[in-house]
Amino acid sequence: SHPDKILERSTWESSPTNLVEFINPIGPDGGWGNEAIEMALWHVNQEAAQMEVTQAIILGDAGPNTNHEVTYKRSDNPLLNTHPSYAIPTTFDAELEKVRQNGIRINSFYIKDSDAKNSFLQMATTTGGTCEALDVHSSAAADTLTGIVSINILNDIGRKIGGSMAQQLTDSYRAKYPF
Repeated sequence: SHPDKILERSTWESSPTNLVEFINPIGPDGGWGNEAIEMALWHVNQEAAQMEVTQAIILGDAGPNTNHEVTYKRSDNPLLNTHPSYAIPTTFDAELEKVRQNGIRINSFYIKDSDAKNSFLQMATTTGGTCEALDVHSSAAADTLTGIVSINILNDIGRKIGGSMAQQLTDSYRAKYPF
């Protein structure tokens, strides 16, 4: 893929409609084996250096590049080495450790029936996030994604308020919007 397509990220949103509009046109492009998840984690760490970030969502259908693949893909696509976001090579393990140290939870969604499960589970377990299989062909996929993201946001709000608010907020949400 062209360097501008390696990392597709949404703006910070409060509108589910805007997120759906962001996700809908995204589709396969390229197909070079594992994905540049190290760059998604790198981006999370860049954001955390500028503002409070408590969680991030990563969706994908393949595991992260290995250290060897990072080196190989950079040698095969020199544009990566000159692109402002990718000039300094990094790895999945290094960026995941920074995310963990920054106290950011990764909520990962791997495409059902893909080979991504183990690495997406690793991101979630390492950071205290969630990991879910997402059946993109199911009509319930949007509701599942919305529900899990909403529950995580409500947990963050409830923790800031204190006491048992996190549980109260998530229980109220689940009662009104089961998924």
